[in-house]
Amino acid sequence: MSVLGSKWLLVLTILLLGTLVELVVGSSPPGEFFHPAPIALFLMLYGAGALLVREIALLTSSEWFGRAVLGFGYGIIEEGLCCKSFCDPACGDLGRLQGYDHFLGINWIWTSYLTVFHGLFSICLVLLISDLMFPHLTDELVTGARSRAFLFSSLGLVTVFGFFTFPHTPDRNFTFWPPVFWIVVFIVEIAAAYGLARLWGAGNLRDSINVRNLRVPPWLLGFLVFVVTALFFTGMNIAPSVLPALPAAGAILSYILLAVVLGALVLLFYRNPEITWRHQLAAVWGALVFFAVIGPLQELDASRPNNTSGMAIVGLGILAFLAMLTVAVARRHRSTTARSDSRLL
Repeated sequence: MSVLGSKWLLVLTILLLGTLVELVVGSSPPGEFFHPAPIALFLMLYGAGALLVREIALLTSSEWFGRAVLGFGYGIIEEGLCCKSFCDPACGDLGRLQGYDHFLGINWIWTSYLTVFHGLFSICLVLLISDLMFPHLTDELVTGARSRAFLFSSLGLVTVFGFFTFPHTPDRNFTFWPPVFWIVVFIVEIAAAYGLARLWGAGNLRDSINVRNLRVPPWLLGFLVFVVTALFFTGMNIAPSVLPALPAAGAILSYILLAVVLGALVLLFYRNPEITWRHQLAAVWGALVFFAVIGPLQELDASRPNNTSGMAIVGLGILAFLAMLTVAVARRHRSTTARSDSRLL
């Protein structure tokens, strides 16, 4: 395949993987996901967001730090401005957190959770998978200025649409408006994310970090990613029960700690020359196996307000995808190694 053809295939892959995030994590089960309107919405949000983050990180030379930080900025765009769930105390997605952690106009646990979730799962995980599938394009831009302007317009259009129309919760028939103060704060934070990416790309901060002496077996890295992912996704739901007398404060601190651990994994992962494709693949397994396990459990959860039928099939689909990805990546690297050995003879 030509280089141009590979770039187009990479673009389509990132857009598709980004679009599937809501289905994989179970936020939009099959009965809700497989309709034209949700798919178009997720494509213009997640797909466009992931591709933009990839390209901006390359333009700023900010590597995976930039991808993570810009991913946090994307999370603020989606949840703070588009869905407005950061501020809405009656947002239907809050579940048991409704009224638990709302203080000074912010749902603090939810905000911490969604910011990290979008940065590291909606963005970084999607881009990691695409890097494994197209390693020869990891450091190459695949969009031009006009394409990036189109992606920005797509993301901006959905954000404005959501801001003026979301949410439609079952118990309420009016549109929630966040406080102006927090809207300004969100915009400043998004700009700060871009500024941090540029600062990292300038080199001074980046070059001060050295993890060259750290060696982690692939299986251990995958296990750590699985454990942290499980703690991250279950902690939000058990916080009201574990800390009923300490609303928000303890849970927020725990999420900050988890964010630091996840950030350390990112730095370990991508500033360490000892990390190979096997480590990358193990990290993908560690993250996605968790969702494969909870897929059937979500389908059996009678407390879910939406129809979770089909999540067991989604879980099996995740395992099938991981198996195919593993075979394809391993086969490519064996082929590359064989060609290298033949040149030496």
